[in-house]
Order: sequence, then C-alpha cells, then structure tokens
Amino acid sequence: MTTQAMKQKGALLLAALGAALAGAFMGREACGGWREGVTAKSWPTVQGVVTHQKTLQENRGVRESRDRPKVTAVLGYRYVVDAVEHTGETRRTGLADYEARSWLDTHPVGQAVEAHYDPSQPGESVVDPVFRVRTILFAGGAVLAMLGAVALAASLFMKGGRTAVKTSSGTPTAEN
Repeated sequence: MTTQAMKQKGALLLAALGAALAGAFMGREACGGWREGVTAKSWPTVQGVVTHQKTLQENRGVRESRDRPKVTAVLGYRYVVDAVEHTGETRRTGLADYEARSWLDTHPVGQAVEAHYDPSQPGESVVDPVFRVRTILFAGGAVLAMLGAVALAASLFMKGGRTAVKTSSGTPTAEN
C-alpha cells in the first residue's frame, strides 16, 4: 500500500471516529429527552409546591447567541413520597427568553404542581414531562452519524476492484 493510500485511509478512519463520537453525543441527548418525554409520563405523581424559578443564559457560539439568544428555564419544587421530602428541578433548555418566561409564568412560586417521580428512585422527578421534536432530531442524527461511521470504517477494510495497469513492456496486468 502506498503512503498516499495509507494517509487517505487514516483520514477516513478519523472521519469515521468523529462521526461515531457525534452519534454517541446525539444519542445521549436523545435518551435524556426520551426519558423525560415518554418514561416520566408513566411515573406516579404527587402534589408538590414550586419553591423557586430562574432563567439562565446559555453559552453558545458567538453567531448563534447574537442571532437569537437561548435560555434555560429552571423550575424548583419540593414534594413528599412515603413521608420523605424531596426537592427537584425541571429544566427546559434551548428556549427563547419569551418561551422560558411563558413556561415559568404558568408555575409561580408557592403554586401546587404535579411531580412525576421515578418509583425506583423517588428523588428523581420532573414537572410537565414533554417529548420534544428535538429528541427525534437528536435520535435521527445519532443513527445517521453511526451509520456513516460504520460505512466509512467498512470501506477502509474492503478490498477495491481490480484495475488494469500497463507494465513497462506495454502488457496490461491486474492490480489490487
């Protein structure tokens, strides 16, 4: 194998690794959204009380934050399961400021809220579990990135077709 071919295979392998890492990250994000959106809706609920709320400015790229700043809305609450008091926070990320304010305005401090808690870990909970479109996009991106990584890696190890090469005598020979 020539040095040039080895460099090309190395570059393809790095691209496959990058795609796999991107897919793993996107899959992790999708799982978090899936857990909140689907699993938490089936958890038992208890009455809780909102204790605090705030918005956090998200640190994103310069262009993105200049075009449309994003915030995270944080809703804090307390609830009791089996005579044990727990506290929780539900976060909504990637929101425009007005979206964050709108969601927080529906849950003023002191208001009762319905907390969905994990029966196997009552300290894990969420208020207003939602399944967002973002979860589907992250899951799709993860699948595509992983498929791309597999395809690139497979192409590195598959033998190419034969090509005809002329020898110094002018007679064609097959080369792999």
